[in-house]
Amino acid sequence: HERYKKLDSLTEDLKNKENQIQCIVSNPINSDIKNINFGEAQSPKLWDYADGIDTIDWLNNINS
Repeated sequence: HERYKKLDSLTEDLKNKENQIQCIVSNPINSDIKNINFGEAQSPKLWDYADGIDTIDWLNNINS
């Protein structure tokens, strides 16, 4: 939990930590930040891959 006085500071910090953050649950911040709406974090869509990796595609290409 952190508090920010300016949205620009928050956006910059989230972009810098993008590889360390699994998901951001919030109201939409801006188009640069991908968020999940409140109440939807435990209900992923079929195209919401863990760590951004299409697991089926990855498994299909293990021996390639």
